[in-house]
Amino acid sequence: MSHRVAIYAAALTLALAASVSTDARALGLLGGTISLTMAPGLGACNASAQVSTSTPQDTFALAVATPSLPICAGQSATGSMHAEAATRSIGLKLTASGPQTTAAAQVSFVDSWIITPPAGTPAGLITMPVSFALEGLVAPGSTFSFGRFVDYVFTISDPNSGAGNPLQNFQVIGQVTTTGVSVLNFNGNVSFRNFNQVSLPMTAMVEMTLSAPQLDAGSIDFYNTAVASIALPPGFAATSSSGIPLVFAPVPEPSAVALWALGLAAVGFMLRRHRV
Repeated sequence: MSHRVAIYAAALTLALAASVSTDARALGLLGGTISLTMAPGLGACNASAQVSTSTPQDTFALAVATPSLPICAGQSATGSMHAEAATRSIGLKLTASGPQTTAAAQVSFVDSWIITPPAGTPAGLITMPVSFALEGLVAPGSTFSFGRFVDYVFTISDPNSGAGNPLQNFQVIGQVTTTGVSVLNFNGNVSFRNFNQVSLPMTAMVEMTLSAPQLDAGSIDFYNTAVASIALPPGFAATSSSGIPLVFAPVPEPSAVALWALGLAAVGFMLRRHRV
């Protein structure tokens, strides 16, 4: 009887090993850190939270607020962020109120998009337009300590560029240094290698980082506005590293972007009037 049980156990172990080895899908690496601090002596008012960027996951959200204590003397700070593989987006927002209050945050997104060409597509390099969009609002009167409100780094690359081939890469690095509405769109092209092999699919490595090094007063809202996209040729499809189908909306027309900016500015103006 024990011999038969041992055979069944061995068979089950082999079956589990086979099921694991044939599943090559992974998850995106999404995470971030928020730190809300006050001057020395007000340590009880500080707050922070972190989700490691080495944690495999497809969605991620984090929110932190300083506690309401008498020692805080009415000062407060809040922070929240998110990242989502399905929408290829990240975002963060912060507030800081009080002469001794600061807020900082960083959110990161790393994922591999698996691109599937139509049957019969010849092997070789296939060039595709790629883009990043960043839109948000820094409230008038906000102040910072490190020369900018927001840092951003966006990269789309082909990880299958082998020896002797130029690295196929599109990267944008920049900063938001002024208050008001920001509407930024970056466009480029990346050539991805098609091997026509199931074991080595056409892949786009996507990395995004959005950070606010230190907000001293005011608010930053870039919560739903950093998005990576790729313009797939007809018949092509793409999924996230975990198999989520990716749908890429067309880039907005310039007139639509202008209207969005005017609308966001109007909302900011009405909020300021209401506070006054």
